[in-house]
Amino acid sequence: MKKVYMMTDMEGISGINSADFVDPSHWRYAEGRRWLTSDVNAAVEGAFEGGADVVIVDDAHGGAPHILNDLLDPRALFTKPASARNWTPGLDETFTVCFSIGTHAKAGTPDAFLEHTQSSRVIFRYTLAGIEMGELGQFAVIAGWYGVPVGLVTGDEAACREAKELLGPEVVTVPVKKAVGRNVAICRHPKETAALIREAAREVVKNGSKVKPLKVSFPCEAEIVMMRSDFADERMGRPGVVRVDSRTIRWTANNPAEFWV
Repeated sequence: MKKVYMMTDMEGISGINSADFVDPSHWRYAEGRRWLTSDVNAAVEGAFEGGADVVIVDDAHGGAPHILNDLLDPRALFTKPASARNWTPGLDETFTVCFSIGTHAKAGTPDAFLEHTQSSRVIFRYTLAGIEMGELGQFAVIAGWYGVPVGLVTGDEAACREAKELLGPEVVTVPVKKAVGRNVAICRHPKETAALIREAAREVVKNGSKVKPLKVSFPCEAEIVMMRSDFADERMGRPGVVRVDSRTIRWTANNPAEFWV
């Protein structure tokens, strides 16, 4: 049985070229939701064309849900993160491959659209087991814990470049836009990118991913450099957290559920 687990975000979705599209208070957010659902449907359709038996879509952009579930491919199952310690409900060792759809680059990445790691206001840098990573890396570590590779990544050019650097050249990527500074992107038309995403998803499932799961040896150190010292202050007193300097905290993660504090 072929099973696909799909993590989704909004910043790396086709057609989204400003923060307005991912802000629920802005009138353009409704359009952003449509583009999100379109990219997800393209990946779902391609996965089933490639022979998938089960596809779970994890609506993981902050403050989910955002996907228009009434317009989602009815063959897909859908969920959202239950908490910071249960980011991927339903993911386990029975899955064949994971997709990361709508991916953005990690905090501090040059030439990246709306780059951040969890919070652009709070987080300056995140490191796990000595590897600086963003949300893509965190997802890949969780998947790797179960022995599942992340075989397809869609997003802006910087996110796709990060995927190749982190997961290896075998990962299939679909760049849907190019950043012009942090807050603007030049986008390919969503109808064009939907076709590319569908074909990429089909090929990954049909032929099998050549990407190896991202394996981290637990327990390991996790570290966050905050934007300001008071953000570090707020996390002091949490179990296992130690202060490295005014803006940096560190703790030991015993498993992927503890990648965050």
